[in-house]
Amino acid sequence: MRVELSAGLSGQYLSWDCGAEQSIYHVRVMLNPSDAAGGALTIINGRSATGDQMFALRFDADARQVTCVLATSDQITADLPPTLDWHCVEIAIDTARDAATMWINGIEAASISASLSGLAAREFRIGGMDGDPALTGSVFCDEWIVATHYVGPVFAPATPDHAGDPRRWLVLYNTNNPDSIAWADQYRQRRGVPYANLVAVAYGSDEDMSIPELLSLRADVADYLARHTISETMRGIMIGYGVPGSVRFGPPINAIVLGVASYLSDLTNDLSGLANPHFLTGVVDVSDLPPRASLGSGSAYLVAEMNAPTRALADALSDRADQLRTIGPDGHARSALDPAIDQFTASQTTGTWLENLAFIDTPAFKRVRLPSRTDWDPLAEGHGHAIELSDERLGAMVNTGQRAALLVAGAGLTADEVRSGDQLVRRALDHGYAFAFGTIATVSPGAMVNPAAMLAALRAGWTWAEAVAVSVPAIHDDWRAIGDPLATLPLPEAGWDVCGPFESWAQVDLEYPSITLPAGPSNISLDGADQPPDDRDSIYIVRQLDDLGRPEAGLTHTRRHRVGTSLFIPPVPSVYPAVSGWSAKQVDDQWRITAVWPARFASMHVQRVELIEQQSGQAEQIVDAITVDARGWQLTFMRPPAGDTVRYRIRAISADGVEVDGPWSAWLKLIADEARSLVVI
Repeated sequence: MRVELSAGLSGQYLSWDCGAEQSIYHVRVMLNPSDAAGGALTIINGRSATGDQMFALRFDADARQVTCVLATSDQITADLPPTLDWHCVEIAIDTARDAATMWINGIEAASISASLSGLAAREFRIGGMDGDPALTGSVFCDEWIVATHYVGPVFAPATPDHAGDPRRWLVLYNTNNPDSIAWADQYRQRRGVPYANLVAVAYGSDEDMSIPELLSLRADVADYLARHTISETMRGIMIGYGVPGSVRFGPPINAIVLGVASYLSDLTNDLSGLANPHFLTGVVDVSDLPPRASLGSGSAYLVAEMNAPTRALADALSDRADQLRTIGPDGHARSALDPAIDQFTASQTTGTWLENLAFIDTPAFKRVRLPSRTDWDPLAEGHGHAIELSDERLGAMVNTGQRAALLVAGAGLTADEVRSGDQLVRRALDHGYAFAFGTIATVSPGAMVNPAAMLAALRAGWTWAEAVAVSVPAIHDDWRAIGDPLATLPLPEAGWDVCGPFESWAQVDLEYPSITLPAGPSNISLDGADQPPDDRDSIYIVRQLDDLGRPEAGLTHTRRHRVGTSLFIPPVPSVYPAVSGWSAKQVDDQWRITAVWPARFASMHVQRVELIEQQSGQAEQIVDAITVDARGWQLTFMRPPAGDTVRYRIRAISADGVEVDGPWSAWLKLIADEARSLVVI
């Protein structure tokens, strides 16, 4: 509903009579202030059976506030977060309990206790009423509901049953930080997160929160999930820009620090170091991953942070992630990392970390089309590789010209501070990395992140948050995963690129392969748009890629012919005749027609050859057919004259019955003077 505002606005509304006075009622509306200015107006009111106004919900366009004014002269007021377009406003009046409550975007914003026994309402109105004289612009109202129970925000149904669906994520933002609110709205639009999934929290500007604040945050998030009955729908919780990401307590020196993110994973248990049910140990390949739908279900939510020193850098995390992939015409994401330049590096160490790094020497890793290096000293040479697994917590960042994709720090004391300080994760953000993982406290060998599991999940096309979920051994621990949790990081892999189908060589485009295969398979099945058009042949280009993802210099191509749902190898047409208007030779008042193939008939998939004849003004017909010798490579037909003028073409037929017609000859006419041989008409 659009309400156009004008001076003295008094009565533009829709009304609903519920048939009897209600002593308990909730009224919910989605409100968009749009460009309203110049004062306040009533957008919703409730009236008794006798027509007396029991309450009025007024919106002040200049102050961006909503106020519920009761007939008892009591009122409750709440601010609308700036920069957000739509707001879920809900007012509840319980005359039996003498209580009135207001929720903004699913969070209780204000309430009062007063004598409200006379405020039962029967008729409810929505629109523009009792406007101030200077009002201009418009406001929009939508999703108006009157009920006898809490309604809450409008949640979009989640379709994919995994954490890659933005509708399965709660996004926390800080209402005390205008940049945090603006970031939340920008991120919502970018990734498709519903309004109802934006959860407002209120903190100061510090990077840390206190232990009581952490416990309060966990309780508030758990309450939001339970009150809106979305505990089973949600898969992840995101700490947005401006929300503190760490907890610091104790004396200023040697203070104890905790990571907020990990303590939001399990909201039902306060114990630290809980085993992560999604964790995968040892060397992990894509085939070892659990069902994607199992991640984030149950009591362990996926959690990640979009924290950064500035709002611009927080936005840049999503930009960087998107720049690490390209979206082909088929809609699939492919890696933008350059296999000839970008490197995957891992520092040498001992224990569990080294065990997991053994992944880079396995055939599974060899399909990740990046050069790997393990003889690298991050202290001497500096950090800054495209993908880096480091057990160091020090060392300079060096710009080597590579894409900065992912830095995983296995050492402790690498992520105490993200908005300030000079630790490895903060350096990675400043250096241009899209994703960075580190820990706060000293890490014991059994608590080290498993980089093999993380890379396997990324190779499978899972999101950053899902990759973290399978690689950390414990929750309620001190790890911090910085980066866009809904972004993916496609990795170049060794194997095969298949480009096609193309109807001609002029259409060949090798930039976006239709199918990318690992090195193992020797054949593929073509489905959907990857198949040739029905009853047509198409060209496919096949290129092998080495361990670095670099294509071979040459090209291998094949043709396929589709009939219904079946694919056949079509016969190769002759190389002569190969163009329209070819000529035949007149020999003893007959036409001698010769066809030549580039190789033996067996390799050309030719089993039978037919000669098609067409006399001037007549329909074409088959006039001769030869079952070929598989070892041969050419054929000759002799044809007596037929009519005044005639033309011919060659038809090759495979063992599967696929036919390929060659071009028509010129129109031919026999003449008596054999020295002239023929005339092409």
